[in-house]
Amino acid sequence: MNRFAQKVLVGREKRELGAFHLGQIEFESSNRDRARRKLIGYLRRMEPVVLHTPRWSQAQPFLEGVAMELAVGRPSLGCRTLPLFGLRSQPVPNAWRRILTALAELSSECWATADVPYVASNRGFQAAALELLMRAQETKGNFALFGHGAHEVPFEVMESLVAAWERYSQEACGERAVTLLLASDTPLYKGSFSDSIDLTLPDYTLGEGVEIIGGTERAASSMTAAWDYSGGVPAIVEALGEKVQVLGGVPRSASGMGRCLGPLAKEIERVVLAVAADPMLADRIETLGWDGDQASKSMDLGLESVGLVESLGEEGQKTTRLRAKAFAMMLD
Repeated sequence: MNRFAQKVLVGREKRELGAFHLGQIEFESSNRDRARRKLIGYLRRMEPVVLHTPRWSQAQPFLEGVAMELAVGRPSLGCRTLPLFGLRSQPVPNAWRRILTALAELSSECWATADVPYVASNRGFQAAALELLMRAQETKGNFALFGHGAHEVPFEVMESLVAAWERYSQEACGERAVTLLLASDTPLYKGSFSDSIDLTLPDYTLGEGVEIIGGTERAASSMTAAWDYSGGVPAIVEALGEKVQVLGGVPRSASGMGRCLGPLAKEIERVVLAVAADPMLADRIETLGWDGDQASKSMDLGLESVGLVESLGEEGQKTTRLRAKAFAMMLD
């Protein structure tokens, strides 16, 4: 059940059973729900957001829930999804076309008849993007454009989009009718918007993970082993939860839990072994897996970019955490 559906269920039960609902406490205290509320608040204020969605964080259902809540809440905010995956391996004109199509549809009554300009250079793309943003500014209502997979946009295209956005923000004089959400599997260190809000989609908390994997009725020892293995990484937690429902219990061994992941295990193994081809990175993964959090090192940026670790703490006092012990176990 996604977060929006869960919220609807809690609201219905509150109306039927009374004003107080115990499930609301757990729902509102979730790290992912706090991130959702922050994200919705910024978008309602028409502020652009760069959302870091680490690999295996199950970002798609999260963003679908955010879009649904923005659409049905008050004030209503229309949302247009812009999938950007695959652009890295395609010609640059494909990126221009896909982004301009989404921008044109913001001001079109019928998406099928949206007037999409053709461009032949990044300079032309920048001018066309600005024109379409200004056209949407004059349309009744507010809109949010959700770009998912922003890390695959060619740098020169992202640079031109940023320039168009900066110009649009100046022309709108603080009264923007369009805002942007760029979701990226890797942190956007370059090409980010100067006035954007940077957020990260967190993994599941212990309480959420236990509930999804098997609920409180499972043995504490087996749940502890499953939690240590998954680390709260959403894709791993949800895969374990689905298999546990079939098996009727949590596997005791790491190999048993690995088999529960199905194709996801092969995907994770490919990433881990590719990174571990560098002996220093392999040693770093093992150290983080068996010795716990460590002071951050420059090599951790590469591990973070592929979703294996996360950075914690403030600048100058940062530590690095392996997101799941399963990653280190795949090196054995």
